Amino acid sequence: MTLHLSYIKILCMKHAKFSPSAAHRWLVCPGSVKRSEGMASIQTEAAKTGTAAHWLFETNSQSTVSPEGVEISEEMRRHIQTAKAEMFKHVLGAKLFSEYHLPVWRVLQLDKLLVFGTADVVALDDDRAWVIDLKYGKHSVNPDETPQI
Repeated sequence: MTLHLSYIKILCMKHAKFSPSAAHRWLVCPGSVKRSEGMASIQTEAAKTGTAAHWLFETNSQSTVSPEGVEISEEMRRHIQTAKAEMFKHVLGAKLFSEYHLPVWRVLQLDKLLVFGTADVVALDDDRAWVIDLKYGKHSVNPDETPQI
């Protein structure tokens, strides 16, 4: 089964002030949030590759180059197809939402630009919800131990 997940940009890809993806930093050093305000973000090659992998995951594109100019290797295609197959083992039949903007601010009663998260996929069925966050890189990420959760 193949699925074309819609590729949606949320809030122009801006990060929340307290973004879940930076929780590893601001949980141990809250002052880092204020200190980094106004600083230009540097996108490393690893970040560019991760963005390309997410794009491939979301679009199923047959292009050999991502919109950001990263080469899409056969290895990346295999890994993304493996990730999708694993996802579908768990969510087959569920309603899928791509690039879903999670309203964390509501639960915490905070300003919506202060803290929010964007899940790669949220899958819903009658009695379950899955929040799926694709990780593509050289380091293992344990979903039970990441501060991002």
